[in-house]
Amino acid sequence: AMKAHGSMLNERYSLDSRWQLQPLLQGQEGNVELVMQVADAQLTLSGQLAPQPQQNSYLELNVDWQNSESIIRLLGEDFAHLAPIKLATRLDGKLGAYSLSPIQASLAGSQLSGSLALNGRSPVAINGQLEIDRLDLSAWLKQAENSLTQVDVVATNQPRGQRLAQAQDLEATAEELPLLQIISYWLNQADADLSLSIGEVSGLAQQVSELSVALKIEGEQLKAPLRAVIDDIHFRGNLKANVKDERLVGSVRLVAKKSPLDKLAKHIPMLAGSTGSIGRSVLRINAEGSQLAEL
Repeated sequence: AMKAHGSMLNERYSLDSRWQLQPLLQGQEGNVELVMQVADAQLTLSGQLAPQPQQNSYLELNVDWQNSESIIRLLGEDFAHLAPIKLATRLDGKLGAYSLSPIQASLAGSQLSGSLALNGRSPVAINGQLEIDRLDLSAWLKQAENSLTQVDVVATNQPRGQRLAQAQDLEATAEELPLLQIISYWLNQADADLSLSIGEVSGLAQQVSELSVALKIEGEQLKAPLRAVIDDIHFRGNLKANVKDERLVGSVRLVAKKSPLDKLAKHIPMLAGSTGSIGRSVLRINAEGSQLAEL
C-alpha cells in the first residue's frame, strides 16, 4: 500500500493505492487499486496489470469532477462548462493495442457513450464510435459574447499603443491555453477514424439535429464528412481544421438539395412569403482563433 498527499499544480491532492507487488515482480498478473483526488476531482482505478507485453491488462476507470471553479484553475475557462463531469470506462489490452469499452460519460448534462480502440505508438491510431444525446452550446456562446463585449469596451477606452500591447499579451496567453495545446497534440500525434453522432444541438438560432460526423485525422489535419438537419433541411458536407501559427483554423461547407423556400425564408428576408423549393443551396462557415470565444 502507498499513501501520499501534498500540493500539485497549486491544488491539494491525496493518493491511496494498493498493489500486489509479489506476483508483479515475478512476472505474473497482479491486482491494483488506486484512489486519487486533486482539488474536488476524484479518479479511481481498479483492475489487473500484467508485466509481460504479450499479456492483457485491464483497469476499471472512474472520474468524478463536480466543481467548475477547479476545472477553470486546472484546465482553463474553455472547459468550465463541462461540469459536472462523470466518466466510467474499462481500459483493456496489451502493449501497443488498447481499448476503452464501454464508455459512459456525463458532461454538462449531456450523455455520451461509445467505445475507442488505440493501436500503435507514434502516431497512435484511434478508431471508434461515440454518441451524444444532446449538446447545449448556450453557456459557451454566452461566454463568447461576454468576452467579445469586454474586448470591445477595453479597446474603445484605451490608447492605441496600450491596445497593441494588450493584444500581444493576449496572443501570448492564448498560446498556453490547454484547449489549443490538446488539439495541437492530437493533430500531431494521432491518426484517427472516429464516428460521432449528436442527437440534438441546442443554444443556436437554428434547430440542429441528427448531426453525424466521420472524424479523420491524417497528416496533422482533421477532415470530417458530416450530415445534419438544420431547421428541417437536410445538409451534407465537409469539415476541415488544422492548427496554423498557434491558431485553430476551420471551415465547413454544407449542401442541401430541394430546400423548401418557407424554411429558408426565416433566414433570408427577401424570400419572405415565398413557396416552392430551391434545387441546391450551400452554407459556408469559416472560423479561426485560439480561444472558443474567437471561434
